Amino acid sequence: MSVKNRSFNVGRQSEQLMNEELFRLFESIRPLLLDALDGKDGPESETQGSLWLDQAKNELKTFNKERNQWDTIFNDKFRITGELLDEITPANPVKGQLWINQGMLWYFTGQTWQSVKAFDPSESEVYYSSFEDFLLLSPMQEQSNKVVDKDDEGNDISLVAKSQYLTPSLKTGRFYIDHIHKVDYEAMNQVALQYPSSITEESTPSWVHVNPGRLTEIRKRFIRIHKDLSSIDIQTERTEFYGYKRNSPFGHLLRPVVNNNETRGDYYVRPEGIMLTFNAIEKFDYILAITYEFSWIKTYGVLRKSNSREDEKDFYVGDFSGPVNVFLEGYDLENDLFYHNAESKTINIDREQLENDIEVSIMKTFKNEYGVIQKRSFSGEGIIRMRKDFTNPLVIVNGMAHHKAHGGISIDNEVVLVKNARKGMTYSIIELEYDDEKLLHEAGIVNQEDENGHAFIHIQDFPYAIPDTHGIILFVDGLLVKKEEIIRDYANNRITVNGLAVGQEFVLLHDKDHMLLFEESTGRAIGTGKFDESLLFMNGYLLCNDTAIVSLEPEEDFYDIAVYGEIKQFVSTVDGVTTRIYKEWNNFTKEWVECSQMIASQLDGICFSYENAITAVIINIPHTDEDEFDCYAYNFAHTIENPLVIKSKQWTEEEGTFIPVEEFFVPGTNTLQVYLNGVRLHSNREHPTIPGYKESDLGDGFYLPVPYEGLITYVLERPEKGATRACDRILLTKEHVMNIPNVYKCPIPLYPGWVTIYVNGIRMPHESYFILDNYTIKFKDNLTKLIGHESNFPTRTEIKGNDPSETVELPFIKEDLILIEVRQKYDKQEKTYTNYKPDNQEINVMEHNIPPNILEANDEILIYINGLFTGYKHNVDYRKDRAKGVITLLNDSYSRLINYDPLYKFLETDPKKMAKWELKYGRPYIPKIKNVVTLEWR
Repeated sequence: MSVKNRSFNVGRQSEQLMNEELFRLFESIRPLLLDALDGKDGPESETQGSLWLDQAKNELKTFNKERNQWDTIFNDKFRITGELLDEITPANPVKGQLWINQGMLWYFTGQTWQSVKAFDPSESEVYYSSFEDFLLLSPMQEQSNKVVDKDDEGNDISLVAKSQYLTPSLKTGRFYIDHIHKVDYEAMNQVALQYPSSITEESTPSWVHVNPGRLTEIRKRFIRIHKDLSSIDIQTERTEFYGYKRNSPFGHLLRPVVNNNETRGDYYVRPEGIMLTFNAIEKFDYILAITYEFSWIKTYGVLRKSNSREDEKDFYVGDFSGPVNVFLEGYDLENDLFYHNAESKTINIDREQLENDIEVSIMKTFKNEYGVIQKRSFSGEGIIRMRKDFTNPLVIVNGMAHHKAHGGISIDNEVVLVKNARKGMTYSIIELEYDDEKLLHEAGIVNQEDENGHAFIHIQDFPYAIPDTHGIILFVDGLLVKKEEIIRDYANNRITVNGLAVGQEFVLLHDKDHMLLFEESTGRAIGTGKFDESLLFMNGYLLCNDTAIVSLEPEEDFYDIAVYGEIKQFVSTVDGVTTRIYKEWNNFTKEWVECSQMIASQLDGICFSYENAITAVIINIPHTDEDEFDCYAYNFAHTIENPLVIKSKQWTEEEGTFIPVEEFFVPGTNTLQVYLNGVRLHSNREHPTIPGYKESDLGDGFYLPVPYEGLITYVLERPEKGATRACDRILLTKEHVMNIPNVYKCPIPLYPGWVTIYVNGIRMPHESYFILDNYTIKFKDNLTKLIGHESNFPTRTEIKGNDPSETVELPFIKEDLILIEVRQKYDKQEKTYTNYKPDNQEINVMEHNIPPNILEANDEILIYINGLFTGYKHNVDYRKDRAKGVITLLNDSYSRLINYDPLYKFLETDPKKMAKWELKYGRPYIPKIKNVVTLEWR
């Protein structure tokens, strides 16, 4: 029945429907109890606003004539509980929406999810904040009465009153007096502190609480204050702000205004952001906004506090990879009194060794070893048995260097005899010659003086032998000489040192690679252990690092999220040339505008005050030993102790077979993985006769078996804590085939552990095989038998010459190589799915039944397409979107790795032909060519 104008004054058209209004009412409720039409979302209707009860879903719906569809009534209101039990964070939530996650009830405030409290707030906001992940208490509320020092003896002493404050946790928070971070408070217990009332009464005590257990991200944003605009539209939830002056690297905590009292506050909180007070605008030129994101699932984050007052001191030595020796005042330091962290490139020295401004020197070596003299010969010589092969060793005993040219030591194969050395003396051996590199220039006795009686060391053709751009390492009577004390006289081909005397022994090294580093050339470092992001305070003021401003992503990625005045340093590399440009976001013109040279200079002095290393923070601004540093280093929730390192580079045959690795690794620990255009390559350690790549002895690269041209990707997977290897590996060949097709005997145990298999370098999903027992594996594809023995080597028919009628049978004589890796599980997970939509650059977690925790993986997600490793890296080649529940692929190589069904691609671009296909065959076309995608994460 259709709706049209009807007349009720002519004839007997109805005895019940007597007017137009009743008829329209009838049309509105007529579909109410009808069933939905086949293939449709509801019954037929032509009346705007008509009602239908969807009894299958128990939902009341109304007809939208404009869109020709049935819409659920009060849909937004239903959403408050409609996604209550979703496994991932609800997308596009409405204010007041509820969600149960991990047994806790959460509600959406309009900006963020917050937990529903189990009790009412009391007088103290601290009790109310028991479940909070982030909290800024300013001002803090003083608890009860003040306390004073005890006067047990009855003497006339001044009584210092102290104010007491409660906090969520002293271990995870930070205390401030006005704008300055303080650590000199007195801890009463795990949640209470006290501080002198004489200070707190004249200032504003504040507390910042961050729950490290659920912390997943720290996002820093640097914003320029426009003096004519007090408002900044920026997220205020879970965010703290610091103000910076244009000529100072020191950040001041900004406090929210409470009860309109601007004397103890710096900004007002508004629904759309913050509004700075007049004093804050006048005082500061920049703002650093720090926003914290927290997990719904993971609860394994860690906070490590460290400071410059601890018992050890760290030195940043940059690219000094490999073994090192440390010298204090010219004496070699025993190896157990310092620690060289090759990952963070720092040297950690016990502070007791550094008293009274002792001079520190650090020398990189080709090869070295340490030990203690255990035996003496009958003639009173100390006996050292070298564990490594040395070509030209410099032997250091009790901190002093000796060379065989002086006669103080003698070397016979691996045995070194040291005159007058006693049992218990420590020794170190340094290699002075490695491959074609030779450090030693001359060793001998000082035997010449000038006309003034000053001794010197003659160097033949000095300007050519050791140019002024090269370094000199000089030992005199066994002690290392500071480079500032070495006087070069190129005109007379000599060097001298103040106090040098005839008869002294010397060892002169030609340091063309600058292998000697002195303390003033090192950077100050604060050791932290492994971490993801840090906050560093210098004398109570926050320093800013480059993570707040440097971006490797293009400008377009920030168009929708940038705030007015936000500044980024965009870094790009074209043809090997890297450019860095500061730009500021203009919210009115919607573009990034290049900053002036004056602003760029100010930013250089503020935003690079320190930098994050792997296990330390490196201080870049001028400082003295009197300056105090406090570091808060955060490991994000479920961060892996040793995260994966993935690097890719294009290579040509002309560049040779040695591939340098930027990060040092320990050879022989199965840390290194190598891929050639996505195909896994085995090493020469997996099989004695089948060639593979070879790791360098120094752990600074690897050698390919033959020259190669293409994309080379390497992965560093360091052993986890307590393990000596990252995994166990074995290469299976025809020698391991059993009498059953596709069944192999494995020499290493397959469980307990996590098994990964590559066939001819192609990654196999777990579904393609099963383990029969601890040493036997069977591949499921019986239709395509693996080539593991001469009995199943196939033959290939090829056309001989240009005549198709002439063919020749060619035997296939190359066996399949199966690389098996077994590692501890370490919460590893894997999912393989089939991709029928090659044009889709998003991996939908729910659609492919992937565990939602993949969106909270903090280590790299290893992505394989049809068994080929992509080498994709987080935030560079892919991005995790927890709100949408997808992984977005950003790398253009994805389209090249995907196989396309040409017929499917044709039908997808022509909807009419696709509709004809469905009409003819009764179903949509299913691609015949499919792509297998494997994801591995932890």
